[in-house]
Amino acid sequence: MDQLKAWLDRHSLSKHYDVFAKNSVDLEIISDLEEADFAELGLNMGDRKRMMRALRTFDEASTSSPGRTKTKTPVQSVTDQSGNIVDTTEKLHLTMMFVDLVESTTLSSELELEDYRDVIHQYQRVALEAIGQHHGHVAQFIGDAVTAYFGYPTAAEDDAERAVLAGLDICGGVSKHLSVAGRTIQARIGIATGDLVVEEQSIREGLAYGDTPNLAARIMATAQPGKVAISDRTKRLLGTSIECEWLGEYKLKGFQKPQGVWSVNETTETGLRFRSRQKHAISPMVDREDEMRLLESRWRAVCDGQTQTVLLSGEAGIGKSRLVEELGTRIDEDGGNRLNFQCSVHHKGSALFPLVSLVNQAARIRRSDAQEQQASKLRRLLNGWFSGPDNERAFALFANLLSIRTDVSDRVNDLSPEQLKTQLNQLLVNLAVRLSDRRPVLLLFEDLHWADPSTEELIDLLIERLDQHRVMILCTSRPEYKLRWTGLASVTSLTVPRLDDHFARQMMRNVLLGEIAAPEIETQIIQKSDGVPLFLEEMAHMVRRRLNDADSAHNESDIISLPSTLKDLLRAKIDGLVTAREVVPVCAAIGRTIYPSMVHAVTGLSFDQARSQLDYLSEVDILVPRGNQPDRSYSFRHALIQDAAYDLMLKSRAKTLHRQIAKVIVASYPDMALQQPDLLAQHYTLAGMPAEARDSWRDAAIHSASRSATEETIQHLENALHQNSKLGNQESEIALRKMFNVALNTRAFGSRPVLENMARLHELLLSSATVPEDAFLAIHVQFGVQLMLGDAANALKMCDDFDRIAEDCNNPTMKAVGNHNRGMAMFMLGNFSAAIAQFDSALELRRHCTVEDVLRFHAADIGPVDAAMRCWAQSLRGDDPDDVRVGIETVVIGLNSEQHEFSRCYALNILATAYQPLGDIDALLDLIEEASKISNEHNFKYWEAWSGIIRSWAWACSGESTLAISGLLAGIDAYLATGSTQITQYAYTLLADTYLRGGDAERALATIEKMKADQKEGGVAYHLGVAAQIEAKIRAVV
Repeated sequence: MDQLKAWLDRHSLSKHYDVFAKNSVDLEIISDLEEADFAELGLNMGDRKRMMRALRTFDEASTSSPGRTKTKTPVQSVTDQSGNIVDTTEKLHLTMMFVDLVESTTLSSELELEDYRDVIHQYQRVALEAIGQHHGHVAQFIGDAVTAYFGYPTAAEDDAERAVLAGLDICGGVSKHLSVAGRTIQARIGIATGDLVVEEQSIREGLAYGDTPNLAARIMATAQPGKVAISDRTKRLLGTSIECEWLGEYKLKGFQKPQGVWSVNETTETGLRFRSRQKHAISPMVDREDEMRLLESRWRAVCDGQTQTVLLSGEAGIGKSRLVEELGTRIDEDGGNRLNFQCSVHHKGSALFPLVSLVNQAARIRRSDAQEQQASKLRRLLNGWFSGPDNERAFALFANLLSIRTDVSDRVNDLSPEQLKTQLNQLLVNLAVRLSDRRPVLLLFEDLHWADPSTEELIDLLIERLDQHRVMILCTSRPEYKLRWTGLASVTSLTVPRLDDHFARQMMRNVLLGEIAAPEIETQIIQKSDGVPLFLEEMAHMVRRRLNDADSAHNESDIISLPSTLKDLLRAKIDGLVTAREVVPVCAAIGRTIYPSMVHAVTGLSFDQARSQLDYLSEVDILVPRGNQPDRSYSFRHALIQDAAYDLMLKSRAKTLHRQIAKVIVASYPDMALQQPDLLAQHYTLAGMPAEARDSWRDAAIHSASRSATEETIQHLENALHQNSKLGNQESEIALRKMFNVALNTRAFGSRPVLENMARLHELLLSSATVPEDAFLAIHVQFGVQLMLGDAANALKMCDDFDRIAEDCNNPTMKAVGNHNRGMAMFMLGNFSAAIAQFDSALELRRHCTVEDVLRFHAADIGPVDAAMRCWAQSLRGDDPDDVRVGIETVVIGLNSEQHEFSRCYALNILATAYQPLGDIDALLDLIEEASKISNEHNFKYWEAWSGIIRSWAWACSGESTLAISGLLAGIDAYLATGSTQITQYAYTLLADTYLRGGDAERALATIEKMKADQKEGGVAYHLGVAAQIEAKIRAVV
């Protein structure tokens, strides 16, 4: 009958236990009773309905119950509105339990078959009761093995914790209730957590696909008799209330890597979810000073004798419990008293569950305690709370509430349920007053969105009756809970906001504890967590753990994927939906902007149905509406909710959805396809359509390039190349790499990615060039590589091939680019007169071709570039300074109408550098600042570094030597990071001059000598004249 009592307790029907016991009704036959039977036993209408509802869940849980034979109801196929069969397969994040009866084979050989059957049935009943009590789902009974899922059919944020608690209850229950010939029988249990693929029919038969079932079974084999062993992943989901012992890593059959295994020792009740679910060291609280000041001011009022009520509201993970914990610490320091009433998602229908939980915790009452022990512990607790007549009355009332049979039970047996509630509530008011007479009291009601009606009525009474007492009533809830006490005197409402990006970054770095994450990963953590501290903390902990994982490499998408610690919480939010659950993954696949018309087109729902379901998802805080009807759109409230919803889908389902969405965008949203080609490309990519994805990524790159969005252009082209690699289309790869070359040079002229792309393009062009343009481009690409590496002599040798191909096809653009290239090679070698002649020829030829023609070969327009290079060559050659200045000013005027920003930035930097030999510092700085604005705006890393070098030298000329030296060194580092070497020797020459101007002649000499030692034959030599002048000044000083 103990199982019946526990089952009645769970459904708040324990007051009828004696009636059932008197009539020999036990757990085995209770489900055979009808409502009329319960009426005959004396149950009132409400309790009869509650009993029938409880029995429905009992039947579902016990279809596999030992000793019971039920006809399985065939699983009905799920169909859509058109009658088509819908695939109900989904991916779930579950915690799985395997239970084994130790030495069952020995038992079967020792016992008579009937006795052995009874032992197995009793063992299975213990398992069934424990699993049901902790809201698990029994999957199978096979002989002496039991399998169960936690997180099915609906997820909750404490699935792993409940599985472990159920496991402990099973081990304890089997040891307590089963014995043979004086020998105790024991169970052992393995638990693992992970993603599984399930189907409605298969999971009813105990089948789920994935490695988690196998892992749970293997871990079970490592458990000692009477013990629960769990996986590493399950351990990470547990809070501090469950103590575990590390057993080590095991090489388990079927798993390539060793698996971490823990043994569960015991549980300790902490009362509050914040404490019990705490998995990491608590990081410093950020951006909650205003909230803490308000809470502390209300507590000070309580200490002065004024009852205060504070209603603390905020979305899941926002930090309500952390604020409560922080306040509680300060209350403890003040010598205050705390009573913690924790509501539970699984006990919203259990009357006064938070009070029952509080008393059990405070009295240290355990389910395994005998009735006499429970009564003794309860009396000991109440002796500290009450005295005189109140003590006996309290003992009788609380014993009744906790279903503890005592010698005073008859004092309350004749009371109606309403009388019991009234007396108990008044007793609790008296308790609050009595405790507040001794010291200030905090009555904390946490998670009121899960409160049962009786607990709400208790709060009503406390707020009404407590006045001018040292009591603070603090209630926490989520936004969906409709607070009923706002507007009352001495009631304060406080809503906890999200963190802004500054404080989110501060909190993230507190959690990372000095670990360095890439800026891109930091940014994505902040974006995904969206200002919710719990999300941010869990993601940062996961990143920290993976950054420290020396045994495996993680790419960026792995590092920032959704942590297991959040999957259950977010899945629970989605599983808890009354309707529209099937629409959530569709919205997740659609992406950042969700239109009712698109949901209508993709799902087959009518437009009104689609809009209605999206509105419902907004009401329950899954989505956020944007704009007004009829043009309203929607987006996910949290990026992580979108991730969790998307994660519910199998890849095959996701591919089908993305294919449908792409089709809808092309057919019904042509403007979106035109304006957001990257969105269409993403859907094609995720749909597994590489040809369409490649073309859309290319269109997205063109779209981004037209807006000078260089980084986006590069990313889109990388995606296009990746998709094309699946197709092996060489012609498309050449076209994409030509575009890629321009984009990469725009970002970081001469960088390693530029060289790698040029090498691949050169290889492709040599093997497939069938037209003169491709042959010319192949040589031009190789020329660029040689020049960037500082090999000017070999670059010059290629120029004859330019002339030959350009002459053969009489192409003015090729001739212009060929002359430009020869001029650049001559300049690098220090032959300024020859270089000027080539630049003049290139400028003349440039008049006969368009900018678009030039940009097919070169990252910049050679017109403004060669005009600027001509000025720099004249300055270095030592031409009349006034003539050089006039030439620079003329080019600058022409640049005012230049539309191509990269070309303009290129020319401005060269012209500013041309002022260096002239010593015109102010003019140099004016042009450098103008160039820097362009570089910073468009992220031209090569020219940012160049500007930094020239600007720093100018500072040295103005007497800012210390600032100049640090700026020059930083500029050189930034320049070298691009992979180019063209200006390196020149930069070290300017650094030597800067050391000299700062009075450090010895370091200046060492720098100039190192520069000369690094000088290569046939390499860059244009700086040597300036270097000789500076060296002479240095040696004169030394």
